[in-house]
Amino acid sequence: MCLPGNEPAEIVIIGIEPKEIDWGTELSAELQQKVPEIVKAVLKEIGLDCQVDKEVICLV
Repeated sequence: MCLPGNEPAEIVIIGIEPKEIDWGTELSAELQQKVPEIVKAVLKEIGLDCQVDKEVICLV
């Protein structure tokens, strides 16, 4: 929710198309491998330069 006159110039939606819809809470192995790439895309979209490792995100 934004205050009137303070709306963002652009809204970006980043989504993931499911390969399979089933019961569970775990990410597939394929998606787990893509998480650093997805995080990097989100950080780039909001204007942060970063280096993404499988476990660590370093903002530079």
